Amino acid sequence: MSADWPLEAHHLLSKARVGIVGYVPDAGHKRLIELCQADKAMRAVALTTEEEGIGLAVGAWLGGVTIAAGYGYRSPLVIGAALALAGLAVIAVAFSLDRTPAAHSDAVTS
Repeated sequence: MSADWPLEAHHLLSKARVGIVGYVPDAGHKRLIELCQADKAMRAVALTTEEEGIGLAVGAWLGGVTIAAGYGYRSPLVIGAALALAGLAVIAVAFSLDRTPAAHSDAVTS
């Protein structure tokens, strides 16, 4: 990799028509982040953890799939609502399966 790898990486992202770039601020990637932020064709999104990037990528992909399938530009809203309900269902199941005494105790211990 050359000394100006950030420029090469940005060029590859642009060539692939990547429109959304999620990043966790990092000094080693500072130049690449700045190039993505300055690019009008890209939306650079700061994340607090890498795990958020999975949600960003999957959400963008699912939204694009539904729009490309002909369901219109409002279809990502329905997908987002369905994913939110699925997340709430997972939380409800997790709470119902948590049967440890400490989890349901209202007593404060010191």
